[in-house]
Amino acid sequence: MITLDYPQIQKEVFQDLPPRTQEVLRRRFGLENQKKETLESIGQGFQVTRERVRQVEKVGLDKLRDKGLGKIQPVVENFSRYLKSHGNLKRENSLLEEIGGEQYKPYVRFFLVLAPNFYRVRETEFFYPFWTLEPEQATEVETTLQLLLKRLEELNHPLSLEEILALDLPYNKSFILSCLEAAKRIEPNWQKAYGLTDWPEINPRRLRDKIYLVLKEGKHPLHFSQVTNLVNEFGQKITFPVFKKPALTQTVHNELIRDERFVLVGRGIYALSQWGYEPGTVKDVIIKILRQSGKPLSREEIIAQALKQRMVEETTILLNLSREKTFERCPDGRYRLVQ
Repeated sequence: MITLDYPQIQKEVFQDLPPRTQEVLRRRFGLENQKKETLESIGQGFQVTRERVRQVEKVGLDKLRDKGLGKIQPVVENFSRYLKSHGNLKRENSLLEEIGGEQYKPYVRFFLVLAPNFYRVRETEFFYPFWTLEPEQATEVETTLQLLLKRLEELNHPLSLEEILALDLPYNKSFILSCLEAAKRIEPNWQKAYGLTDWPEINPRRLRDKIYLVLKEGKHPLHFSQVTNLVNEFGQKITFPVFKKPALTQTVHNELIRDERFVLVGRGIYALSQWGYEPGTVKDVIIKILRQSGKPLSREEIIAQALKQRMVEETTILLNLSREKTFERCPDGRYRLVQ
């Protein structure tokens, strides 16, 4: 980006405007104190209606455009190069910050509005406001984000930028990056993987989200005391405010008990239901195994299948099999449900 003296260019552009028109434009765009004023507040200062202020603003901008915008040509070229390097669009707050910095944001906004080369696309349910060189890109951005949302929902897990680019979307990398930046329902997490904003992997908001994350990261069942330690260790690695307060072991255990995402698979040991574990006692597990088999099973077969669902001793499984009111042993030594 080329460094330009935005205040000086603005003064030169304003030279032929009436003083009141200059003041209205400066106050509307916050060119003096970086605070945009409403039509209402400006009208009160001039003792005119807000509609009159709106007319003065419009007439002032039209006069500047009619005179020709040669004085702001370097600005237009600078902004155009910037947008082209980002796929011809850029989310508004990022554009203002990157081009103007905190000091010159109002000037950047003013020149974007003044020049005919740039188009502001308003916020929708899919994206935040953005500026573009091609107004028809609003449709392309929405279509791209809808495709990404659908794909993420189907996969149900975050994707790295490389994985998103490999989805064979009909756009270049710069355009996709700008779409992701403008997206309202897609964000990157601390690992720079993109997912839906309401996913715990993207925006962990509660203790149960922290628990879910450490179990998912660990990829195997853990005792609730281990989960507590990992939650607190994880909180030191990332900057989400929700991780700042240390978790207590009993509080973690309570969350593991209450949330359906977590399944007790052993004494104090919990797993994620998405790994294929189902809630219930060891007895419930054996009942389901026998029902799904549709035939009697040997002790060894029941033990092998039950141990896939529960981290318990074999004796615990055998003890449950001895319940005469639920299971009965066949003459050949296999077990079935009591009819």
